[in-house]
Formats: sequence, structure tokens, C-alpha cells
Amino acid sequence: MKKLTLVSVQSACLSVILSLSACVTEEVPLKQAPVVPQSSVIAVSDPDIALNQEHLLSWFPQDFMVVEGQDVSAAHLKSYAYIKQRIKMTLEAKGLKFAAKGVEGSRQVVVAALLGEGKNSTSIERLFKLYPNLTAQDDIKTGTLLIAIIDPQQYKAAWRGAIQILIEEGVSESQRHIRIDSAVARLLRSLDV
Repeated sequence: MKKLTLVSVQSACLSVILSLSACVTEEVPLKQAPVVPQSSVIAVSDPDIALNQEHLLSWFPQDFMVVEGQDVSAAHLKSYAYIKQRIKMTLEAKGLKFAAKGVEGSRQVVVAALLGEGKNSTSIERLFKLYPNLTAQDDIKTGTLLIAIIDPQQYKAAWRGAIQILIEEGVSESQRHIRIDSAVARLLRSLDV
């Protein structure tokens, strides 16, 4: 699995893919839940780029994971894999289907997981052109999950969204999974198919 710890050459490609000149932005109001104490969600869709149950999905060939101020650990990689698993399950529950492994779908799912704030996180957020606004406390990091569903032929996004949450480092793996489940559900709630 390829991981991005610094912004790579693929950033230029991704910026073209995620550029939307005619998009509608709406902030998704959220009720606070105890598993994710603070979060901010924003989603953008382009009605000119179709996304429906006839489209087969596949993963974008590059994974984007940025952990500011530290190396990517085994725990980070496990969490990233779990995030992708939950995204896939949530999209399938909406009636979307993934192509067989190794087959490029007519729509690709791009995922970026950012932990902490810094130059690399800011660069990825700018590529997605989504800026959830949540201020981190000194002892809690800000985490951002960005998802886009793109048309790889037109290099445009049919839908993209971001959730920013405050992350406490010392939680158990099961608590982390519960929080990931909640974040993915909140983020993909606005995706209509």
C-alpha cells in the first residue's frame, strides 16, 4: 500500500481532479455525539458529474496519509485501513458497488487522512478545496478525513467532503474504531445516490 507522508508529484494530478468551478457547497449541520465530541463537516457535489448505482467504484491508486510532526506508525496504518474499510461498507450500504480488485471503476474513491496541523496537511486540504473550521485545543490534535469520488476520465469530482475532528491520542483501539465509524457516517451522510 503506497502512503504519502509528503505532498508528491501526484498532488498536481489530484488538484486537477478535484477542481470544481461549478459546485455547490453546503455545511452539514451535525448533532453532537459523545463518541466524537467536536466535529465540523463540509461537503460539495457537482450535479454535472453523475454518480449513481450504475457506476462501479474503485480506489484511487494513491493513498494520502499525513501525520504531522511524527512518523507514520503501525497504529496509523491500521487506522487508515479501517477508515477505508468503513468507507467501503458505508458506500455499499448506499447501493454503490466496488469493482473487483485490480479493475478500475468508472468512479474512483480518493481518501486522505490527516493528523495534526502543518504544511503538508494544509497542502492536501488546499488540493481538496475544503476547509472545515475547527480549532484544536493544546492537548488534543486536529484530525481531518477527506473523501472524494471522482470521474477518472474527466478528472472531476462528483462529490467530495471533509470532516475535521478533535482527536485524543490515548484512546483504545475499540474507542478509535467507534470514533472512525461515527466520523465516516457523518461525512458520507450528505452523499445522495
